[in-house]
Amino acid sequence: MLFVTKLKILTLMTCLMLVGQAFALDCATGTQWGDFHTQEMTKDDEGFYNISEPEELAWIACKTTHDSTNYKSSQVRLTKDIDLQGKLFIPISAGKGDPKFRGTLDGQGHTIRGLFIKGSEIAKPEVNGMKNYAQNIGLVAVLSTGGIIRNLTLDVSDIYASNSAGDEGTVGTSSPISVGTLVGWMDAGTIENCIVEGRITTSGDKNRVGGLVGNVNNANISNSVCKVSISSSGNDTHVGGVVGALRKGGTVNLTSCVFEGDTLISTGGMVGGIVGYYENSKVNTDKALYYSGNYPGVGKGKSVETHKEANLNSEEVVCALNGGKWIVENETETCSGNTSNVWSEGQSSISMNGSDGYKVSFNANGGSFASGAKTFKIVANGATITADEITAPTRTDMDPNTNMTKSKKFAGWATTTDAIEPTELGVADANKTLYAVWYDFYTVTFEINSVTHETRTISVPKHGHVSAEGFTLPASYSIPNPDDAENPIKYFFTGWAYATKWLAVNTDPTPTDTLHLADIDVVADVPLYPVWTRAETFSVAFDATLHGKTHVRFVKKVNDGDKVAKPGENDVVADPGYKIIGWCTNANCTEGSVYNFDAQLKSNLTLYAEWDTVEYKISYEMNGGTNNVSNPTFYTVESDPITFAEPTYPGYKFIGWFYDAGFTSPATGIAKNSTTGEKTLYAKWEQIFYTVEYLSGNELSATIVADKKPWGESVTLKGDEVAFQREGYIHDGWSLTPGGTIAYNFGATYDKYKDLVLFPHWVEGAPDVVHNGAVTIYTYSETHKVAEINGDYKGLDAFSIDEDIPVTSVVLNRSLTPYVPVTMTLPFDIAVDNVENAKFYAFGGISIDGNGKKAVEANRVKTGTLEANTPYIVIPLAQSITFSGAVVLRETAEPVVELGNWEFVGTYAYKTVAQENVGSIYGISGSAEGNISQGKFVKFAEGCNFVPMRAYLLNKEISNRRLAKSLYSRPASTEIAEFGINWNEDDEVEPEEQTTVVRKIMKTPSILRMDRVFDLKGRLVNEKSKPRGVYFNK
Repeated sequence: MLFVTKLKILTLMTCLMLVGQAFALDCATGTQWGDFHTQEMTKDDEGFYNISEPEELAWIACKTTHDSTNYKSSQVRLTKDIDLQGKLFIPISAGKGDPKFRGTLDGQGHTIRGLFIKGSEIAKPEVNGMKNYAQNIGLVAVLSTGGIIRNLTLDVSDIYASNSAGDEGTVGTSSPISVGTLVGWMDAGTIENCIVEGRITTSGDKNRVGGLVGNVNNANISNSVCKVSISSSGNDTHVGGVVGALRKGGTVNLTSCVFEGDTLISTGGMVGGIVGYYENSKVNTDKALYYSGNYPGVGKGKSVETHKEANLNSEEVVCALNGGKWIVENETETCSGNTSNVWSEGQSSISMNGSDGYKVSFNANGGSFASGAKTFKIVANGATITADEITAPTRTDMDPNTNMTKSKKFAGWATTTDAIEPTELGVADANKTLYAVWYDFYTVTFEINSVTHETRTISVPKHGHVSAEGFTLPASYSIPNPDDAENPIKYFFTGWAYATKWLAVNTDPTPTDTLHLADIDVVADVPLYPVWTRAETFSVAFDATLHGKTHVRFVKKVNDGDKVAKPGENDVVADPGYKIIGWCTNANCTEGSVYNFDAQLKSNLTLYAEWDTVEYKISYEMNGGTNNVSNPTFYTVESDPITFAEPTYPGYKFIGWFYDAGFTSPATGIAKNSTTGEKTLYAKWEQIFYTVEYLSGNELSATIVADKKPWGESVTLKGDEVAFQREGYIHDGWSLTPGGTIAYNFGATYDKYKDLVLFPHWVEGAPDVVHNGAVTIYTYSETHKVAEINGDYKGLDAFSIDEDIPVTSVVLNRSLTPYVPVTMTLPFDIAVDNVENAKFYAFGGISIDGNGKKAVEANRVKTGTLEANTPYIVIPLAQSITFSGAVVLRETAEPVVELGNWEFVGTYAYKTVAQENVGSIYGISGSAEGNISQGKFVKFAEGCNFVPMRAYLLNKEISNRRLAKSLYSRPASTEIAEFGINWNEDDEVEPEEQTTVVRKIMKTPSILRMDRVFDLKGRLVNEKSKPRGVYFNK
């Protein structure tokens, strides 16, 4: 027989010893850091690392963690937005408090989107190179003296953390943790001009959790916005919208910070809109700290001056945040003092450095707006500013010389108060005020009688149109004829000039003889004089004074039947928004007064314009939604004020109407007589999601990733696969409150249109327990069974089952040393993707190099399934290995892999090497001792023990010789004392020489079945050999 079943207590140093292995991470390009692989960076001429890709950010995080001495003061800046796509990220300067980041992280106004951190993951060596790095959690784990984070936005962040050492990998059992979206633990340093948005979920006692920073000692924090929702379980865990805790006796300056997240929850601690717990730091500055929500400003401890406002997006709040003082005096509200330009009212929420746009105000600059007129708008950062939707002001001044009023003409908008002409308004890159530009009115004097010098005057604004409105045009006048006293010389009026002119009878007026009134640029008072011709001429005046400017046409009478042509579109200057639809012989255009342009012209004529408004089309780009039926499809300058109604789109929240597809220029409505032209409006939507959170309550420390439920869809609530574990209790469903009654069963469907927070429902009592060798099965219910494997089991009974047993989950209780190879035999099948913290390798036989040196070939199993009853060589990446999901414990079969003269044999029982096996059995050495190397297969001496669920190498040739009686007197084997291991990372290989099978002993004794084929190096080939069947063991 191979073993004798007797128990000997020997030191592991004699047989198999596992000790820690030193590990250094150089963070070189391709190094795994969370779910990223690093990309090395070099400094620019200014000494900055310019980050534009997630892999580069991962490299910075890796270097500041593993080479803190050289990289803790790194100068880093973002050159574009970065999307981390919700992949696992390990913080910058991750650790227990040292290393600390003392450099600069300048976002330069850019955004890092999709930050995902999970404490239980970042503690694993395979994702960050070492262990115990979940003590401080945030984009930057620890910020210290000289450290600066500025001009950065974190959007759609998601952070989970627990202070359970076993589950979440933090330092020490139940060590409190510090969690913040931007910084976990702020020992010192500066944070300015930062915005964070997302969600934090924590579990455990005495944690400090903040939307921006978890724990603060010394700090300067200013101009920051927190839009983070926090849910924390645990006794004495305090939550703050901006800062979790102020402690350690440091000095803190908090200025112009805002919390506007949706929720702050702590099941066993206090909640503050700004600070969770003010312990013993000294707050020197506490100016303009605003929050919304039904919380106190400080949850516990000493006080800080805070302000709760239901509407943070207001002028008053913006004034205070910018350092000003809001003054109400004589029903007038103003912001005074030296104010910054950092904060602004936004399109949907308060805006910091243009995060939600800039406010552009329009100042009447001496004029005034009508009551209810729109005088400001919010414009997206970088968008072109227009005056759309702004009502034009009016202005009337008092003339000090005449003590009479004097009107001014609104000309447009400019960027300065003293502008004399409208200017380009530029782009929105700060809060701005634009000023009305006013034109003076000038007098245009018409001399209508060249004998009496009688005049008429009109008032025309600067650059305005000159027209002969409001008086009768001169027709003709006569002077004595020196040659014929009975027949005076008669002149006919034919136009205007800057001086009186008389043209001969046969002289037609030229463009230089008369002025076209529309061509006169009025910049001062203008005197005009008549031009006379002896040619008989009729004048035709087109009176457009109602909504335009009068046009005068002069028709020279040649013979009867002359007609006047109907004016074209360019002949009359119409006011914006109006059009002429006809001409009439009286001002009211009564019935029958429409002029017939085919009629003969017999005398001077005045025609009056018949006006109508121009209809402008309004188009709507719905982007998937349905328009509101009340929204008009056209408008005119005389339309009543229009306010655009909200459309609908099931499953989406309407953000607003915009004038552009890029959603930079909001559209709210059209004021009367404020604009012209066709309009296209674009609907902006945001998909609605509801969050289902799973909180642990105060009884334990663990977190579960939340579910996101899209509007109109349902979500299956989590169940056995993630059930919380609590000694003496069974988690059998979900409650709506800690310790409450059951509200939802595991796997229930949730389809309501609101967020949901769930807590474990506990049933007191122990599960049914069945021991089977090294495996114990806990049955909580028919649908909840947990298999626990005791990796150090020393009982004499072997694990054995006669039929498959499905279990909800499996737990391996075996303490491992990261990166020190071990052997393992699994009693269940499991997908490689469901195994965490380990690399599994199949036995590939024994190879011999050119020097005759033998080595074990270990072939990496990267994909597919790890099979039951099969031994493997394993490199653990953490102290424990996790198997995810439900598995099936398979019917027991002898776990043996046979290649030539060698067998790789798994163990399901605690066994001891017998004397007759000495020299033929090899196990992996866990440490270097004497002439024994670490991490190699070495000979095991008599009395060495094998714990269940391990494996060993057996040289069959030596074993058979030792079993033969004729060879009992032979000396010990000359086989080498140890084998190295060749780690082959390749996947499957093409078929080569196929001489190896995997053997499983079936229920029928001595029958082998071939189900897989390997080459001589033990690599799994892509196809099986052609000869198939049943083979018998000799």
